Amino acid sequence: MALRAGGRASAAVDWVSAEIDNAPASALGLTWETTHEHTLETERGALRLTSSDGHPSVTSEPLPPPPIVATEKRRLHACQAFEAASAAFTVVCRVASHAVKLAAVNVTEPSPSSDVTKMTQREHVVRFDLPISEGTAGARMMGYLDGITVVVVRAEATWATGETSPTLLLSAATRRQPQLAFTISDREWLF
Repeated sequence: MALRAGGRASAAVDWVSAEIDNAPASALGLTWETTHEHTLETERGALRLTSSDGHPSVTSEPLPPPPIVATEKRRLHACQAFEAASAAFTVVCRVASHAVKLAAVNVTEPSPSSDVTKMTQREHVVRFDLPISEGTAGARMMGYLDGITVVVVRAEATWATGETSPTLLLSAATRRQPQLAFTISDREWLF
C-alpha cells in the first residue's frame, strides 16, 4: 500500500501515512496504490481532502491501473515496473520466503533506505520508488542468495537532457559463489 503526494511516496504493509509539506488550506490531492503480493497487480485511486466551514471531507475515485513498462522474473523473484507519474517509476518485486539475506538499497541517494520499502509477510515484497527529473539518473538494487547463487536485481531510471521522457532499465544478474573442495581418504568433499 502506498500514498503519493507532491512527488514523494510513502509505502508500508497494512497502512501508510504521508507527511505533507506546505499543504494548501482548502484542498489536497493524494494518489493511493495497492499491490496484490502474489500477482503484483496494482490498483490506483485518487483521494481529495477538502475543508469547508472547518469540517474536513474526503472523496475517493478509482484511477486506471498504472501502465507496466518492464518485468523481470527468474530464480526466486518476480518484478513489475510501472509508471508512477509523469516523471517517476515504481518497481515492485515479490521474492520467495526461502530467499536468504535479502537486502534492498538506494545507490544514488545519501540515505540507502530512501525510496526503498521492504516488507515481509508470507513472501518478501520490495518496492522501489524512482522519482526522476530531466538531466538526472537514479538507481535501486536488491540482492539475495538462492542456495549458493547470488542474485542481484537493478532498477535504473534516467532522463537525458533533451529527451521527452525518462527511461527505465530493469535487469537481473546471477553469480555462483565459489565452493571449497578438498580430498580426504580418496573421497572428494564439496562444501
